[in-house]
Order: sequence, then C-alpha cells, then structure tokens
Amino acid sequence: MSKISFRINTTYTSIENIFIDEYMPKAPAPLYSLVYIYGLRCACAGIQVDNKEIAEKFSVIESDVVNAWVYWKDRGLVLLLGNKEKPVVEFLPVKSLGDNIKETVPRNKIKQLATKPTYKPTDVADLMANNKEIEQLVKMAEATMGKILTQNDTQAIVSFYDWMGLPADVITMLLSYYKDKPMGYIEKVAIDWSEKEIDTIEKVDKYMSRHKDYSKIMGYYGVDRRPTEKEEKLIRIWLDEYKTPFELIKEACQRTVEKTNGVAVGYTNGILKNWYENGINTIEAVEQMDKQFNSKIENNENNKSVKIVKPYAEKGVMNNSFNNFTQKIYTNEELLARAAEKNKQRRDKLGEKWNLRTNKAWNGKIQRLCNKQSWWRNKNYI
Repeated sequence: MSKISFRINTTYTSIENIFIDEYMPKAPAPLYSLVYIYGLRCACAGIQVDNKEIAEKFSVIESDVVNAWVYWKDRGLVLLLGNKEKPVVEFLPVKSLGDNIKETVPRNKIKQLATKPTYKPTDVADLMANNKEIEQLVKMAEATMGKILTQNDTQAIVSFYDWMGLPADVITMLLSYYKDKPMGYIEKVAIDWSEKEIDTIEKVDKYMSRHKDYSKIMGYYGVDRRPTEKEEKLIRIWLDEYKTPFELIKEACQRTVEKTNGVAVGYTNGILKNWYENGINTIEAVEQMDKQFNSKIENNENNKSVKIVKPYAEKGVMNNSFNNFTQKIYTNEELLARAAEKNKQRRDKLGEKWNLRTNKAWNGKIQRLCNKQSWWRNKNYI
C-alpha cells in the first residue's frame, strides 16, 4: 500500500502558547522574539535566509540577530548546527518553564557572548533612527563632554548601550565622571561596569565611592594609580571583612613602605591581618602592642646567657662547639714525624700506584700545612 504524502497550504505560522506566555515576556528585547518567530515562519515555509537578511528585515545589525539565536539556544528552544558557511537552526519542542522560571540573562551578559560588533556609520544612523533613547543619549553625551563627538566617539557610546547593555542614565554618569579621559579609557571602564553589572544609579554611586577609597589607599603608598585586581581583592578584605579604619590602613601602608620601599599590598595585608586577629582597631592599641613587643624583646636580650669562649691560643686548651676538653698541642717536628708515618702507611697501601710525583706533592702539602693543627686533626692525623 502506498504511503500518503501530507502537505499544508496555509498562510499562517503556528506558535506554541507556552512561548507566547512564558518566553516572550522574559526576552531581553522584542527583537529576540521577532527573530525566533521569523525563523520559525521560514522553517515552516521551507525558506532559507541568512542572518544578514534577517537583520535587514528588521533594520538591525547582524550581531543582534546572532545574539538572539544564542539566547534561544541557551533557553533550549533551538539547536545551532552546521558551520559558518552552512549554518542550521533546528527548532526544538517548547517546554514549559513551570515554577522554575528564571529571569533572563541581563542584556550585557548576552551581548558579551558575541564578539564586539563593528558599528558602521550606517549602523549607528539606523540605531539612532529606530531608537529615540540612543539618539537622546548621543545628544546628552555631547552636552556632558562639552564637545562635538567624533565618529569613533559616537560608535563607542552606542556600543556601551547596544553591546554592553548599560542603561542611558548610567552611561551619562560614566561620561560625566571620566569626561577628561580618552575614549579608550572610558571604554575600559564601561566594560568593567558591564561585567560587574553596574547598571543602576545606586550601583554607580557605590562603585565610585569605593573607587575613591582605592585611590585614597594607593595614595598612602605614594602612588597615583588604580590597584591591580589582586591588590583590589586584598583591599576589599580590609574594608569589608576586617572593617579596618583608614587611620590603621594608613599606618600599615607607611610601615610597608619603610620596610619594603615600595607598594607591597601583600605585606600590608599581613600587618592588618595580625592586628585584626589581635583585636587591634585603633592607633592607641597599635602603639600599646608595639610597647609590649619591644619590652618583650628587651627582656629577652637581658636574660640571654653570655657564653665565654676561651681563646684558642691558650696553651694546651682548645674550646669550640665540638670540643670541651683539653687537647694536646704538637710542635712542628712532632707533626712532621706523624705525617711521615701516615705518608708511609699511605704509600704501602697504594703500592705500585705510588710514584715520585705523588710523593713530592704529598711532602709539599705537609710542609705547607704543618702549622695548621686544626687541619691535621680534621684529617685524623693527630
């Protein structure tokens, strides 16, 4: 019996209600849902398109479309197969998130899954035309920085919003704080804020307050720079865990500079950790601790027993760490006689290996060392 071929002749695309009810409201941007729905429509109709065509369809940049597919892949709705030349998007059954519905990944984290896009002038113009917030952001940036933005400046600021996902008001604060810095420096700070999810005015205020603390502490070392990531981690311990007052941090930094002649945050950490473990939280307590330590050292010095070592030249007596008994002192003649006896024993032992050259060298050595009684004793000749 022949199998039946089924076909559908329709002008609509079927979308799961679960997708509409649970996934769409959680999507970070409407574009993400549009990309999914349009891709599903093309799959149902057997139409092949690439990401560039989808971007042109919705007047966005291609990287936004790529980010959307990555987002839905992470949600388990599609599989990204194939390769760069022949990419394949496979739609999977839509499962309910149930009670475990999680908030979507922040826009900045999603954007960081893709390489930073290159914003062409036409891309920037399209974004500003389609998003009034971006247009207003660029105008505010010019007013904040007090200059007409170059093309590179505009592209960087647009990337803060579109790629890093920072809100417009946060970007404006960023520009106001660092308006005297080059745009390359501002971009590094923006990336730092994006990675740390500093995306509200409150978080910016807290960050800037902490940044001032870092600058203040580095100033105690006599330097004007930001702490490294490792140094910043230790400083956070002083401020957040130890709750160390700044006067103690300053004292510890000054002691560090005196001891190491440089910025040794690890050394400072050792001092502050010791004070913290001993309950020291004031300068007065530090001074009291120093007095107790110095007093202990002084007492130890006074209580040390003085070891009197008799000079080696005292006749018939040798005092050292190994011997505490009377030892005999030999004359040179006696030493030579004993050495000659040892020489004979050595010659008899070596037999044919002994020759005139060896004998001459041996006798010369005896002559040179005959006065060094310690050498003879160490060699077990006396």
